[in-house]
Amino acid sequence: MDNSLDFTAVSRALNEWARTNPRGMRTGGGSSGGFDHIQLHTRPDPREPEVQLTLRAQLVDGRPVIVVSHSPTRSDAQRPGRRESVVAFGRVGDDGGAVSGRDPGAVCEACGATGTVGRAARTDASGSVAEMHRFCAACWPEQSARYRARWEEEDRRRRDAFFRDRAPAAGPGPGMWFESATWHGTLELVRQIERTMIAPLPPAADDLAQLAAEIREQASAFEGEMPLEVESFLRRYGPPAG
Repeated sequence: MDNSLDFTAVSRALNEWARTNPRGMRTGGGSSGGFDHIQLHTRPDPREPEVQLTLRAQLVDGRPVIVVSHSPTRSDAQRPGRRESVVAFGRVGDDGGAVSGRDPGAVCEACGATGTVGRAARTDASGSVAEMHRFCAACWPEQSARYRARWEEEDRRRRDAFFRDRAPAAGPGPGMWFESATWHGTLELVRQIERTMIAPLPPAADDLAQLAAEIREQASAFEGEMPLEVESFLRRYGPPAG
């Protein structure tokens, strides 16, 4: 497998798929009710084979990654001898190797077990790690979700304060990153890709107006100030506040 990140080739294949009709998407593999790969396909010329772009979750050197492969596109036809390109998306460490978050000697902060498989980090404006948390396989799903929710809420409050002119612009804010030797990150990536491939049916205007009215009616029961995103939703779809 060629592990070089040939983003140009993958981007070219995605763009050609989006521009071409007919086109479609299929899934396959995995267990009942699930799948382990998504394949975008089209046939620009009915006399020629399908052009396919496949995103597959698999283990590479013991680490979960998304492997992207594509058959030659029409642009590639101008490059004689070009072979199918295969790239693996994964987090890369300072030493050039894949970072899994696994640390056999670390202690899980949640249950005290020795041996962790995931790390959750909060970074400051400069990108330096301000806090680091390590968890075992059993605790990782719950604890990583807890820290993600906490930090995303801190970031939301910071943005709201800025847009309400309660805080000056202070440059880049804090960041976060999560890495683990589990399938959770790969699974979420596959789900995100799937959501972008299937356009949802938008709700009816009456349904949106009813939902906005219910939100406004229940607003007094919630703690804290209404988030700006909710205010925007009410302005767009709900009746004026009484």
